[in-house]
Amino acid sequence: MAMGVRDPVIVAAIATKARLAGARVLAQSLRRHHPELELALLLVDEPQGCFDPAAEPFEVIRLREVAHRDLVEQARSHANPGTAAMSMKAAAIEHLLRRGHERVIYLDTDTIVTNPLTTLIDGLGRADVLLTPHHVEPVTGPDAALWGYYTRVNGALNTGVVAVREGAPARAFLGWWGDRLAEDCDVDIPGGRFLDQRWADLAPGMFEGVAVLADPGTNVAFWNLPQRPLSLRDGSLHAGDVPCRVLHLSGFDPAVPEQLTHHVPERAMRAADAGLAGELAEDYARELRRAGWDECSRWPWAYAPDRATM
Repeated sequence: MAMGVRDPVIVAAIATKARLAGARVLAQSLRRHHPELELALLLVDEPQGCFDPAAEPFEVIRLREVAHRDLVEQARSHANPGTAAMSMKAAAIEHLLRRGHERVIYLDTDTIVTNPLTTLIDGLGRADVLLTPHHVEPVTGPDAALWGYYTRVNGALNTGVVAVREGAPARAFLGWWGDRLAEDCDVDIPGGRFLDQRWADLAPGMFEGVAVLADPGTNVAFWNLPQRPLSLRDGSLHAGDVPCRVLHLSGFDPAVPEQLTHHVPERAMRAADAGLAGELAEDYARELRRAGWDECSRWPWAYAPDRATM
């Protein structure tokens, strides 16, 4: 690629080095469905000799490369590497737009691409920012109250998947979101704070061009699996009646592969009871291990004196 010329579409992710295995698996899944797209990872950490950034299957962006914000100081302001990483979501996306990419698709490193990202790429032809909801229909049945509570706590939107196109509306949203996250990206359930997501809830009503992508196949996770059961149709993974494009294994721990997530202690969400989703989670655990999870997950976080891991 010529100097100064950037691919129009790029995929972004964020992680500490303790979560590099997830980024590697994400990169593999992206390559299967979009060999033309590159993955750029903002490393909220320092390599410290644990790995070689140049040898990874994605571009590694260091915090000091992001010129428009002091992300090193922002990282040091957090005691927890997880909150530090989430506080930089807007900054990572904005950095890629500033260097010349026209469209950025952000994916959490606990997601995998399972079909072409058509709804996100095409959707940016109609909107400047695409956000994905936890639910696209009301939850009914015996668990309605439980999921209603979790949605109120975590937010209506899930920012594990965000898509943005270059332009003034996106810049306005990202600047505001980045400012808010730099000041306040923590968890305080009684106070109505949950990382970056509760801020994102405000965006559709405040900014021009921000749309909610109500596609049942994008951002499929434990919280909406009952409404979007997974199945294979002619070798293609489907969520309900549509292709599953991004599967989000939020709260999944490969050390406990029999549990689909640890985020809902009120329910024993066993992989064995989750049908195809449980099988995919077990496959994901094996992929993470092949990608070095057992080693990476022990690596210390460079910005914490207590050597925390994320």
